[in-house]
Amino acid sequence: MIQDKIYDALKESAFLYLDDFMNISLRDEEHGYYTSNKAIGKDGDFVTAPEISQMFGEIIAVKILNLIHARNIKKFNLIELGPGRGALINDITRVLNALLDEDIEYTIHFNEINKFYIQNLKNTYPNCKIHKNFNSYPNEFSIIIANEFFDAIPTRQLVSRNGNIYETVIKLDKKDSLKFDFIKPRKDISKFVNNTRDLKHLEVIEFSPETNSIFRELINFLLMNNGFFLLIDYGYINLPKISTLQSIKSNKKTDFLDNPGNQDITYHVDFNNLQNILEENKIDDFIINTQSNFLRQNGILDRANILIKKNPKKKKQINEQLAIIDHCFFSRLGGVSQGRYKSLNCGKGSKDENGAIEENLVAISRYYGLKKSDIITMHQTHSSNAIVLDSSNKSEILKCDGIVTKENNKILSVLTADCAPLLFYEVKNEIIGACHAGWKGALNGIIQNTILQITKLGGKRDNIRCSIGPCIRQKSYEVRLPFYKNFIKQDQDNARFFQKNHNNRYLFSLTEFILKILSDEQITNHEIVDVDTFSEETLCFSYRRNYKKNITDYGRMISTIVIKDR
Repeated sequence: MIQDKIYDALKESAFLYLDDFMNISLRDEEHGYYTSNKAIGKDGDFVTAPEISQMFGEIIAVKILNLIHARNIKKFNLIELGPGRGALINDITRVLNALLDEDIEYTIHFNEINKFYIQNLKNTYPNCKIHKNFNSYPNEFSIIIANEFFDAIPTRQLVSRNGNIYETVIKLDKKDSLKFDFIKPRKDISKFVNNTRDLKHLEVIEFSPETNSIFRELINFLLMNNGFFLLIDYGYINLPKISTLQSIKSNKKTDFLDNPGNQDITYHVDFNNLQNILEENKIDDFIINTQSNFLRQNGILDRANILIKKNPKKKKQINEQLAIIDHCFFSRLGGVSQGRYKSLNCGKGSKDENGAIEENLVAISRYYGLKKSDIITMHQTHSSNAIVLDSSNKSEILKCDGIVTKENNKILSVLTADCAPLLFYEVKNEIIGACHAGWKGALNGIIQNTILQITKLGGKRDNIRCSIGPCIRQKSYEVRLPFYKNFIKQDQDNARFFQKNHNNRYLFSLTEFILKILSDEQITNHEIVDVDTFSEETLCFSYRRNYKKNITDYGRMISTIVIKDR
């Protein structure tokens, strides 16, 4: 359906700009992902905060109540952009209807394009109005809520390559598969991007003219009618200078180009850009905050305690809803180190300048809104030793290659430069883990021992998810006969992870060996970041690549996972 439209468009024009590709994939009137799929919820492709906990909407409702009473508002519009199934508006209106004074009136308005969700909203709110535009609401005091709305508005992307700026497009390769490519940018980029000269090789800028247009329309409407705008989204203040494009299907990350029209496509919102638009309009009454801080400042912990008192049996479930898991496999880009360590080297065992490594670690902690002291690093020795992080050993140098915890705001980390970083999450009991799996550690049981520590904390194997980060892939991992014999000695079946090459040596698949271990451990929910650290020199540090070039030292990439307070 959508694929046919995309292929037809590509046969006509040879390429599609990224924003045009997203527009067809997501918003085609007949078959677009957002117009025709029931995507939200545990049985859909992704879950938003209102679907996880009623407390999210209730805290927003309390914020609205306080605002209405403080300003003595008697009539207002309640507007939600992209309400989906209506989980958020249901929680908000339940509180408003219970606590608003009888003489206060409000009308409900939605901007929604999904035909199934529109019908559901009309059934639940017969008097609601559905809008296509962003300035057609009644001229009244208005409260506008946009939860995970702007991250799906089509974006454009500029990439620096060898000193030149290109725009990301989608083309067909020789096998008629979709691929990313880069062409001379459109002439209008100076309207949206102030300076591309400072971009280094392969650094990226993303910008959405449509987001700017919608945001300006909404701001102009509020300037004329007064009101309050709450925008909640994944985003950043400081440009990350990397691609933030991502796609999700069945609550798992997918390849961005694999299944257009049948998967969610998003990116991170540039909050600094939105702030600039506010300042252009001389609006200084705004706050940019983390979701966690917003909810805490508006009483979510008090609300949680009330719910626990009313429902003691649900204490564990309610407390779980206050935490959020975040993780990232960082590349070598985006740091301050120089030379062979350029640029995000986090390896204290390297001969890089300590000051640069410390600054890079500060940048990692800021990514999560935490402190550098919250990063937990291991003294890795390719061992099979895995431990539990708790109050008794937080301040120690942790000599291990696997670590697990239930503690909040502790960033577990793994340092690698060809070995595989594994990140674990036990979804029911809120346990996280990380391990460093080179060939020796993997062969000697580091993965099994890390999983064992998760189960000792109460985790169940059925609930464990695992992500395998960038590592050396089979095409680049040439080994000699003694290496091969180490594996065959343990299990003759391990021969299947080796491929003999023309040099009478072997190519070893570390990732396939790891997948076999996960399967033996009954961990079936897993994913792999398909990046070869050896061949991707721009993105990755590699011990083996430097060794082959007679370079004596190397940087280390960091992979991280954390349970954050919500």
